Amino acid sequence: MKNINEIKKGVSSFSSKIYKEKKNKFEELRGMQDPKIMFITCADSRINPYLITDTEPGDIFVVRNAGNVVPADPNAASGEQASIEFAVKALNVEHIIVCGHSDCGAMKGAMFPEKVEGAPAVARWLAQSGLDQSVVEGCSGNSCTDSGVCNLAKANAKQQVEHIKNLACVKEADRDIQIHAWFYNIGDGELEEFSSDSWKKV
Repeated sequence: MKNINEIKKGVSSFSSKIYKEKKNKFEELRGMQDPKIMFITCADSRINPYLITDTEPGDIFVVRNAGNVVPADPNAASGEQASIEFAVKALNVEHIIVCGHSDCGAMKGAMFPEKVEGAPAVARWLAQSGLDQSVVEGCSGNSCTDSGVCNLAKANAKQQVEHIKNLACVKEADRDIQIHAWFYNIGDGELEEFSSDSWKKV
């Protein structure tokens, strides 16, 4: 894993090489953005939205937090809801993707609350996921297994899609906004989408 000095070197490399190679693109983006897709995913360091979707700056509007949660209360004051409202009303996005992932620490915390006893802010945040306890228990079984975490991450992505559908800005939009539940498997690099009652490779 890179240390702070290596990160600083990366910044220098970006300025001296990458920026110059894509200067026209960055100048085009200087005073505007026009993404058609919003991508909501976890803050996990192993998730790189641009890398896994093979996109460039300006292509997707990204929001990240622990567990890719959109608070269940449609009237909550949250950065997630504010960002969705901006994406829908100002950017006119056509698609909103909620992408969960394997080995998600937030989902482990939802499965086993004792894991976040020393992190009250995390516990309060996960409480806003809207996950029904029966769903959590059904995924967890008796242990925090890989399959259990993946199943809960998928259920959570679907749950957040429902929260987005209930937002006024989405319900009152003057166009049909497609909202998708995705799942990224870190170990094999595959992305799945929930469609027609089953998960399928993107």
